[in-house]
Amino acid sequence: MVRGSSPPPVGVFCFSELFFVKEPRDVTVLRKDAVILDCQAQGEVPVHIRWLKNGSPLAETDRVYPLANGSLFISEAENRRGEKSDEGSYQCLAQNKYGAILSQKARLTIAKEQVQQAWLFRDISLSPLRFHYTHPQDLPCSSALAGCDSDLWG
Repeated sequence: MVRGSSPPPVGVFCFSELFFVKEPRDVTVLRKDAVILDCQAQGEVPVHIRWLKNGSPLAETDRVYPLANGSLFISEAENRRGEKSDEGSYQCLAQNKYGAILSQKARLTIAKEQVQQAWLFRDISLSPLRFHYTHPQDLPCSSALAGCDSDLWG
């Protein structure tokens, strides 16, 4: 030790980072569908998570509320005019005694009525594949498809 200097600190020093394990992502749903926007953060407990919609604190209701893990649950997505619509940009804010972090923005879009009727396989993501056909007989038949011997495949 150098004369005149203070002794090195004794003990264990701990700095707990705060970080997101899951962040919300853009999602498109049908009106009246249930939606979960993910948000999970880790850091020294307690970690508090709050939600913002279009940059403002989100009011909790019986239809829109945070889950125990921090994710946001919307029981029936609404597409009304003005403030009553669930469409918008969502972010979660995680905070502990060391600071706060803000998630990426996630856009919640509610599909239009015309699009809803066209979504036959709305729960299956086929991106980037696109299919277009005008007649059932244009579809290839394979053993994986049920009913290949039907009149559709001549």
